[in-house]
Amino acid sequence: MLTTGDVGRDLGVTINTVKSWIRAGRLRALRLPSGHFRIPAREMGRFRRTLAPAGEAIRERRRQWGDFEAWRLSEPPEVLTPADALAWADSMLEIALLEPIPDRPIEAEAENVAALHRAFSVLGA
Repeated sequence: MLTTGDVGRDLGVTINTVKSWIRAGRLRALRLPSGHFRIPAREMGRFRRTLAPAGEAIRERRRQWGDFEAWRLSEPPEVLTPADALAWADSMLEIALLEPIPDRPIEAEAENVAALHRAFSVLGA
């Protein structure tokens, strides 16, 4: 039996993502009297096979985001152009589409990114 933390670490996602998969019925789990979930190893194998393409996309996007963050932090703030900031915001939206965050609707994330685009277009970026 695996914990939600075990599954999250194995798949490279957050515990909240694992819980959202359980609540959505995508990942079968047992609920303990304490309220915690346990995922049978056999179920994990089944789920991993169904998730393989999306999981790979999530890992690749996170790798790209990590590279971008390392670059961004290594440069003075003036070097980050509005186009770079928008590219970063777009990448965060793509991650949100692949890995929804419970209690944060994707529509809100999309609207935040759209607002950034509007603000930068007013500035002439």
